[in-house]
Amino acid sequence: MKIKIIGIQKAYAGVGLLLACSLVGYFYWERWEKTHVGTDDAQVESDMIPIVAPQAGRILQLHVKDHQPVKKGDILLEIDGIPLKAPMEGTLSKLAIALGQTVQEEQLLVQLLPPMRFILANFKETQVGRMHPGQKAEIHIDAYPEALWEGRVESISPATGARFSLLPPDNATGNFVKVVQRVPVKIALLPLRRQGVEIPLRAGLSAEVTVKIE
Repeated sequence: MKIKIIGIQKAYAGVGLLLACSLVGYFYWERWEKTHVGTDDAQVESDMIPIVAPQAGRILQLHVKDHQPVKKGDILLEIDGIPLKAPMEGTLSKLAIALGQTVQEEQLLVQLLPPMRFILANFKETQVGRMHPGQKAEIHIDAYPEALWEGRVESISPATGARFSLLPPDNATGNFVKVVQRVPVKIALLPLRRQGVEIPLRAGLSAEVTVKIE
């Protein structure tokens, strides 16, 4: 009988410990929910600088190739002997010309992506009420699951993403169905190094973002 009582006591103790752990976990989760907002609807973005032909003419020299990194002042090509303003450091993309081709003035030649990357995260409208520029953020990028980036909220869009679509919703038609809208939030990234080398980020990579709103 004594052994049975001890067994029951141990069982109650185990249940009590489980309940205590559950309560601690619940209160921690509730606290976290009140001080953090997150989304997995986010991706790495970059500014894209279009480089256009300053004049009409023929491309006599082409010194670069697609996806090539360049520095400010590097000669990219020559049109009728006139050299052309890597205007800044970055990586070339979408090279749209070939040696010997004739181009027109203001024709797009190539896109230049600066080295700085940022995150564009689409938060629910119910999440942005307490968000503001300067808040800290943590970013996980799918391509580097073991790495954690730090960032800060840089700006919050003045309109939802749907308002920038080709056919914005018209709620005056009488067929309105309420759908939670998404608000684009721009987050500046701090560089992250691995073995002394900055981890490269490519525009378009998927990301998960958590912003501390406390």
